[in-house]
Amino acid sequence: MDEALVHSILENPTTAPINEQYRATLLMLERLTRSPGDFGPDDIAPVLAAGVEPDAIEEAMLVLFVFSLILRFVESFGFPSRTAEERKSLAKNLMRLGYALAAVPGGSRPGERPYERVAADHGSISARG
Repeated sequence: MDEALVHSILENPTTAPINEQYRATLLMLERLTRSPGDFGPDDIAPVLAAGVEPDAIEEAMLVLFVFSLILRFVESFGFPSRTAEERKSLAKNLMRLGYALAAVPGGSRPGERPYERVAADHGSISARG
């Protein structure tokens, strides 16, 4: 992804030159990050209205959860900060490998939805909500 586009998105996703599906998803994730206690169905409605599939919303929330958890560990244990060049390299690897390995312990294969398997195995939770 173009560095100028990334900067534009981070600066202000409401004016960044991205499609409405990405915009709605990013704004929803920002709301979930900043005000999780106030987050609810009304925050998801605009994303659905923009044409984002429920599965894509779920995937975006899972990625947000994984990154938030990792960030908390990094901050708690005082790991050293990465340089901008190291962060770019890590981002390229994530784009190449995807996020599937973070889905559940042991990773997954492309196209597999391991958290659904976990949800089904634990009857009391649902991957569909």
